[in-house]
Amino acid sequence: MKCKRCKRDIPDNSAYCNWCGAYQLKKIADEVTVPKPIQMPSGNWRIQLRRENISVVRGTPDACRKEAIRQRKLWLQDEADGKHAPPPAIVTLDDVISSYIKSRESTRSASTVDRYESIRKNRFKNYMNQDVNTLDTQQMIDDEIDSGVSAKTVRNSWGLCSSSLRYAKVPFDTPCLPRIIRAERPWLDYNQIMTFISAIRDSDYELQALLALHSLRRSEIYGLHPGDYDKQKQIIHVRGALLQTNTHGWVYTELNKNDTSRRDVPIIIDRLAELLNAIDLDAEYIIGRSRNNFYRAINRICRKADLPEVGVHGLRHSFASLAYHLGWKKLSTQQIGGWKNSKILDEIYTHNADLEDDLNRMREYFRE
Repeated sequence: MKCKRCKRDIPDNSAYCNWCGAYQLKKIADEVTVPKPIQMPSGNWRIQLRRENISVVRGTPDACRKEAIRQRKLWLQDEADGKHAPPPAIVTLDDVISSYIKSRESTRSASTVDRYESIRKNRFKNYMNQDVNTLDTQQMIDDEIDSGVSAKTVRNSWGLCSSSLRYAKVPFDTPCLPRIIRAERPWLDYNQIMTFISAIRDSDYELQALLALHSLRRSEIYGLHPGDYDKQKQIIHVRGALLQTNTHGWVYTELNKNDTSRRDVPIIIDRLAELLNAIDLDAEYIIGRSRNNFYRAINRICRKADLPEVGVHGLRHSFASLAYHLGWKKLSTQQIGGWKNSKILDEIYTHNADLEDDLNRMREYFRE
């Protein structure tokens, strides 16, 4: 037998063509049923084919029936060829990102979910309602760069998009991403730390600053409860974080940045113990609600003391710098500071070591 579409020879009684895949309609005209013709006031006869959405009108019932059968056979053939299949639903970039975010809500911190939502709402706006199967990923990146978005933001935003596309099992072309010009994050050296401690003394932010100098992140400082301070052992138990989100305000989470962030930090600066001994044990958190001004206050005090403006995170890195100069082992610094890996410590330790060695060699040269 021959295929009804491509006319090639195929095995007899085949249901489908093994060349083009077309369904082989075997029904003859008498096997195709249609409604009975109805006579109209004009005298003509009509058959309404609802499935085909066709009205067949002829002068005789027999002619009407034959034409209706012909139209139905054509429709059935098209159906067998898949021509009546509804077009696939369009899945947009917004759809897959929303689905990915929902799948991660139980395993990501509130601030991370909040950041995901911010990217979904504010990045790649011209592509969010586009079918994911037609995305020009490189053009997406180029348009975002041309609009003035920073390289870091573009890379972070694409990270969410690519994770969402992989989650939805949508193939995509990997674009070229902009290089990040890494901004230097200053910290205080071991001489500057003592100057800073004197400058921060008795200020509204002294307690927060000393906690940061003990390696605590800002979210960890805000999340400290009075019960997290062990007065007898002089230890701070870091077990959670208080995060500020755009949609939910301040949210406490027991999930720290990583597993190593849950740690016990021994109190090294005596002044910190004095301040912690005076806290209100009935308060919900050790630190009050004046959180938004912390970063600006640190830099303001640094400027007045003629110190580099290190911000809150710079104080955390200052802890690592001091640990190096006091001869701490890198592993001990990493454990107390809660760093997941030694990348930051390598940078700080190597910076200090190389600078010190180079200066010593140059001093020796001029002394000869």
